[in-house]
Amino acid sequence: MLREKWISIVYHTANIHSCDSADLYEECAHQPIPPAIARTKRWLRPGSSAHNALKEVVFDKNLLKDIQQLTLSCHTGNLEVYHSVQTKYAPKRQHFSYNGMIAQTQLAALDHNANTGRQQATVSRGANQGELQYKVVFPKYTKEWVAKPIFEKTTNYHLKPMLNAIVERKCLKPQERSATVTAPHIPENIASKPRPPKADVIANHTSRFSNN
Repeated sequence: MLREKWISIVYHTANIHSCDSADLYEECAHQPIPPAIARTKRWLRPGSSAHNALKEVVFDKNLLKDIQQLTLSCHTGNLEVYHSVQTKYAPKRQHFSYNGMIAQTQLAALDHNANTGRQQATVSRGANQGELQYKVVFPKYTKEWVAKPIFEKTTNYHLKPMLNAIVERKCLKPQERSATVTAPHIPENIASKPRPPKADVIANHTSRFSNN
């Protein structure tokens, strides 16, 4: 798909936002461009010298080979790991106060940072003792079997100094209270205009579909 997205530049710059010959990326991801706005854009004319120069760059064989390989190396695995840790500390189905959400997010960030850079696990026994551990997976985005390293288990060693410091401070200053963070003003609704009567919204919705 990344390769087809790259090739779609040739069509997009000429105000062509779909491609029947594509297998995965058949049309641009942006919203339809209103004709009034499209007329103000300086689109490239197909067959012009500027458009042909762009095609030479986009369709360069060596560049297309490199882009094809990028799908195997560019990923968001580390970010997905952090999001997984975040949901452990702050489950999406559970409500937290503003201060609670800040604390949960900070704990998740500390946990993630403390366990980033773990060594790859090795086989601990048997004939393959000492060899690096892998698991074989079939990602949907690459459609190829690949080997993924298995890392050492996560730890919570970073929490011990924090807990010790909390207990020590409470013992030294038992009357001290933790600071609170004042929540910013959050509007009740993010809508930029007042909510109309429900009956009007439903009537508008049904009328649009009846016209189609």
